[in-house]
Amino acid sequence: MLFFEELIKLSEISNLEEWFKTLKQLSEKLGYSQLLFGLKPGLDTHNKSATILSNYPEKWRKTYDDKNYADIDPVVSHSFKSNLPLIWKEEIYTGTRELEFLEEASSYDLLQGVTLPMHGSQGQAGMLSLKWDSTHKTDYQEHVQVTLPYAIALRDFALESAIGILAKENQSKIHLTKRELEVIKWSAAGKTTWEISIILACSYAAIDFHFRNIRKKFKVNTRRQAIIKAIQLKLITP
Repeated sequence: MLFFEELIKLSEISNLEEWFKTLKQLSEKLGYSQLLFGLKPGLDTHNKSATILSNYPEKWRKTYDDKNYADIDPVVSHSFKSNLPLIWKEEIYTGTRELEFLEEASSYDLLQGVTLPMHGSQGQAGMLSLKWDSTHKTDYQEHVQVTLPYAIALRDFALESAIGILAKENQSKIHLTKRELEVIKWSAAGKTTWEISIILACSYAAIDFHFRNIRKKFKVNTRRQAIIKAIQLKLITP
């Protein structure tokens, strides 16, 4: 099983590739041979904005994305509305498309495992899914019950450490102009487009133009999502 000293290693790593390598090693120590870590900036942001790290078969990952399985996967919907772990069972797949999804997942031996929802303090949402190593000698259900407390601890350390790493990486990639920073700062303060145009002495159209650029840089669809992203990257303070 895992000890605190092993979990804390995740918080000491600054490189995402090395971080995932360590996460994989720790999950393997718990008896889970494959994993998927997925995290997006906010609950309302599109799934395509998520950072996904996984050692699932590449062919399955491509099929999953090409067929937009995230829209019907009950594991995904559960993770966005609950904090409770979800043990993989056939009973959670009910609709026709879900059963088709289950059949295809079974061809990659992705039927037994556990998913741990993740919800960050600044609105981040995602999951840590751990696929049970079927070569393990213990019973599947028994194994999950014994390892679940350790898996939850692993999830918590993984979430907090990943948020820090991703924030640093994103901050180095995203640059807002001085005017864009002013616009989003005043928007975070609750000001409307018209009020911001008065404060900054520019046109209504100019404010909309800056917001379009901000949303494009952050890869989000709304001002609210852009504000959350700016706070997460520490570009502005709430």
